Amino acid sequence: MSLVFFSYAEEDQKLATEISDHLLKKNVLSWCFTRDSILGVEYTDQIPDAMTKANLVVLLISKHSIASPEVKKEIQLSHIKRLSIVPILIGMTSAEYQNQIPTSWEGILTTTVFGNADYSTTNELADRILKTINTLKPLPSPPGMPVIGDWPSDGLKINIELLKSVLFCTPEITRFLESGNQFFVSANKGMGKTLLLRYKRAKLMKEYTSHQSHSHHTTVCFAPENSPYVDMIEGSIPGLKDGHIKLLSDIRSSKRIWSFALRLSAISYFPEIAQQLDQVELRNLTNQSANFLVKPRVNPTDIFCSLLSLTPTRLNKLLDQFELQLSYLYQQIHSGIFLFIDSIDFAVAHLDRKAWTYTQAGLIEAAWSAMGANNHVKIYTSIREEAFINYESDAKANIHTTILPLRYSIKQLQGLIDRLCKVYELLPNFKAFVGVHEIANMTGQTPEDSFRYMHRHTIGRPRDLVLICHQLSKSRPELDQDQFQKIVMESSSRSVLRPIFKEMSIFLDALLDENERQRFFRMISQNILTRQMIEEICCKYNGLEETHYNAVNKSEVQIFHPFCELYNCGLIGYVQWDNKHQHAIQYFKQPDDVMNFSISCLPAAKYYVLHPSLSSLINTARLNEFLRYPFITVGHQCRWYSWYDQLIESLKYLNMIQGHQLYQQSLQELSFVICQLHAGLKVDLTELEKIASLLELVQDDAFLAMSEFIEAIPQ
Repeated sequence: MSLVFFSYAEEDQKLATEISDHLLKKNVLSWCFTRDSILGVEYTDQIPDAMTKANLVVLLISKHSIASPEVKKEIQLSHIKRLSIVPILIGMTSAEYQNQIPTSWEGILTTTVFGNADYSTTNELADRILKTINTLKPLPSPPGMPVIGDWPSDGLKINIELLKSVLFCTPEITRFLESGNQFFVSANKGMGKTLLLRYKRAKLMKEYTSHQSHSHHTTVCFAPENSPYVDMIEGSIPGLKDGHIKLLSDIRSSKRIWSFALRLSAISYFPEIAQQLDQVELRNLTNQSANFLVKPRVNPTDIFCSLLSLTPTRLNKLLDQFELQLSYLYQQIHSGIFLFIDSIDFAVAHLDRKAWTYTQAGLIEAAWSAMGANNHVKIYTSIREEAFINYESDAKANIHTTILPLRYSIKQLQGLIDRLCKVYELLPNFKAFVGVHEIANMTGQTPEDSFRYMHRHTIGRPRDLVLICHQLSKSRPELDQDQFQKIVMESSSRSVLRPIFKEMSIFLDALLDENERQRFFRMISQNILTRQMIEEICCKYNGLEETHYNAVNKSEVQIFHPFCELYNCGLIGYVQWDNKHQHAIQYFKQPDDVMNFSISCLPAAKYYVLHPSLSSLINTARLNEFLRYPFITVGHQCRWYSWYDQLIESLKYLNMIQGHQLYQQSLQELSFVICQLHAGLKVDLTELEKIASLLELVQDDAFLAMSEFIEAIPQ
């Protein structure tokens, strides 16, 4: 028997129960909250359970239901559960409904209505609902249909059938997909390299499969043969000794090892060529430890790891003896083969920075050389942006035109998330997904766009945004502005911030160890720091006198500089002048900025600001000992007003008299004044001047700082 769920405002319950009674006479059960709910059981527990059993949702639309937060939650939940919604108007025309439809309903309901209670009897409406129920048939899920509310953040976990749907194409990405001249993707962690390589392969496979079905040409090979469409090393490469690390730290020897692996892998896909290889001697040189080197259709990364299982001496002997023969056989390949390799950075993350960099660079240069030696072979691979920028080689200039630097503007990131909302939530965009368009600002600044708010709580990577959206989706039926802000801040601190230190481990010295990180964080007492405070904390962390800081920057004293590492991770920003807008802004390192390994890489500035997610993390650890300055919004490209300097000093000294009644009084008046300033209005300073006079009786520094703030206010 069918079950109809009625969604309505309490004022419309009479109509709901009347239609429900008529449906019961037609052998259709229904559920109305005011009639069928269980006393003592939470509303939030009963609604999802009732909807799970329902076939259809009947929505009674009136001025009351449009304003009802409960109805809003029920509509969103019914959408998540993929239930059909039948809208019936009460006390309004279709035109009025179209003008008043809430933004949170957009993308879920159409502007077409099912019926109007003002022109139809309850029995007639019940008959029409019954006809709708009879037409409902369970729809088979198409291949690769996403799970609603599931936001995978790993490119390997996205279903092959969904790759085209989830990929957001910038003009640069489109050129990479359409061009036959770009083969390499350069980007930081979390930017979508794996997803892009997998889709490039899926696209090529589809094109060549279609081409081959209409021709008699030789079949094109794709490697690896099996899912997930890209060849990668699982885990870290084990057993590497100092001699291996030395080889990988040199671009020539790293390229040489990769060249051998790539050529042998390509040859292994053509048995008639592979059988010409001196396999007996190959086994002898490898001491039987690398038998799979001569197996058919072997992946490049398997060969690479097998080569590194040999001693450096035996490895060099193998390369010396077989390079000429391998090059000769490689040139005999006359059919197309495509190789896809990814995530090499992860496999060598346990090595030192130089070996990490040149292992990846060696692959890129070997791939470029291999394609130049045989144009039937195409090799697509990725490299971390930090590695590509920081390695040096004579051949590097020739590779630039073949590499795609993966970049996204804020506008493009919003387009990316809008696209994913259509796939994972069946909604047109991010704002329809969260139901929150703007975040009200209590300091008089222009209300902040909800996506911009989420973005400044990340370090600008697509994966950060996806991780937060996944958490938002779990609480979506209950989302309001406060809940949205809470989830964004918690997700940013937990899901975005914590993994960064692992992902950036190759660049960390001071912050690599968890205990050392916590020791350092305990030294930070506020979210806005001066240059002097940076220097003091840095010296304190290293157990040095503050007078040694200048020597540190000149590398005369070998110490750790944790703030430089925070800056490279995008977790501390600085205040700089923006020539375009002619005012100061906050700047955080972005994913496409150059990584500077220098101990003095922290830009010179008067003020530095902690990333909101890092502030939340430290605040949680320090409880009431952490000062997060009110009235100042922190984030990349957020404005820094000229009077913020004096405001910070005033707030710092006010914080010292928290127990005094003037503390709250001062904050209230400051809030009023700052609202006026942010809004560009003329400010009446009478009350603030009175408070400043009273502060003189309590604390001289607080009085002086407040007086200087008043003088700095533009009139």
